[in-house]
Amino acid sequence: MIVRLRPFAESDGQLVANWCNDPETTALMATGREWVTRQDAVGRWGGPHSFIVVAHAGSWWNDWPAGVIGLYDRERLSEKAELRVMLGLNEARWRGVGTHAVQHLVDYGFGALGLWRIYLGTAEANVAAIRCFSKCGFQREGVLRDDLTRDGKRFDNVRMALLRPDWKALQHGT
Repeated sequence: MIVRLRPFAESDGQLVANWCNDPETTALMATGREWVTRQDAVGRWGGPHSFIVVAHAGSWWNDWPAGVIGLYDRERLSEKAELRVMLGLNEARWRGVGTHAVQHLVDYGFGALGLWRIYLGTAEANVAAIRCFSKCGFQREGVLRDDLTRDGKRFDNVRMALLRPDWKALQHGT
């Protein structure tokens, strides 16, 4: 499995909007509670540190856009940013695409951007996402109880983060 990130372009907006509007894709996400237009998708998912996840696996979806990932709400003084990711291509799920994409983005955030902290939130019911983030070194920092609402149901929001020293230790296998 080869996974690469390419810069998000405004022309990706409709594809990302389609993913946002797919109930299966966004079942355990805050995204998708309201209809998302192309402009909405560009506003939420676009930005200077936003990427389209492209996967190549020797199948019909070679080099097909599989998802969107990025670092958002960057605070330069605190050297931190929020990681957001969404895999829109069903065939990319449960195949390590998300894990590889997160690893690439984390390397970019700590390496190129010099961040100290990358943080995220996900629904506690999103076991696959929590497993992915844990594999990439993120540690659970807490839970915001009943923080997310979807289809009239409330979900706990698991907060996770990875710090630069922990990322460096992972790089060196310590």
